[in-house]
Amino acid sequence: MYYDVAVVGAGPSGCMAARVLVNEGFKVIVLEKEPIPREKACAGFVSPEAAGLIESDFGPLPPECLLQPLRTLGARVLCEGGGDYRLPFTSAGVSVSRSRLDAWLAANCGAEVRDGCEVEGIDVSRFQVRTHLKTAGGDEIVESTY
Repeated sequence: MYYDVAVVGAGPSGCMAARVLVNEGFKVIVLEKEPIPREKACAGFVSPEAAGLIESDFGPLPPECLLQPLRTLGARVLCEGGGDYRLPFTSAGVSVSRSRLDAWLAANCGAEVRDGCEVEGIDVSRFQVRTHLKTAGGDEIVESTY
């Protein structure tokens, strides 16, 4: 099957990109290496800006994606070399389960989503992209314009 766009990664950025493109009439496939839902190394919070973007395109975050404490006021980053950085948000963000949030975004982005397929290479030529995948069923190629 041929697609207008192949998006690599079914995290918030990939699903948001897919959603915007689908809404503009593009035929989109999202390719994710891990089976969805999948665990993700993540602090488990969404900044207020990101939450606003998600809610404007996908609607309110479902309760099953939210964690307690719900409000997140910022982040603190501790570095191995001794750095300690506090990153306050401009307003409260939300605590989320990334595995549930990513699964919800993937299910609602409007694109075809293929999980459990590792991108092994991408060949780009004029007006054609061939994305080489390794799947449980063997090697595959997804063709797209972008």
